[in-house]
Amino acid sequence: MLSFLGIHVLDRDIAVFSGSVIDVFARVGVSEEAVRSTLTRMVKRDLLARHRAGRRMYFGLTPRSTAVLHDGEHRVWHNGALNHDWNGTWTLVGFSVPESWR
Repeated sequence: MLSFLGIHVLDRDIAVFSGSVIDVFARVGVSEEAVRSTLTRMVKRDLLARHRAGRRMYFGLTPRSTAVLHDGEHRVWHNGALNHDWNGTWTLVGFSVPESWR
């Protein structure tokens, strides 16, 4: 969710309506309860700031989440996280795990 908000909110100094976030994630199969729970956890971890306007709740990025997103952006696009020498071949590893470990 932080990546999603970073794409749409980072460096824009705006907050998004919780109902809009719920609607967007519902379209990809995420339940309202899961979205609300995630938003609450992110507020507790200082990754989102909650703002109330009447009965509506809005969420925006905090200085901490802004720093995390900028750091990630720098690592991916400026520090060579992309491997330009990759030949396009993937290696897949599969293994069994006992049911009791799942």
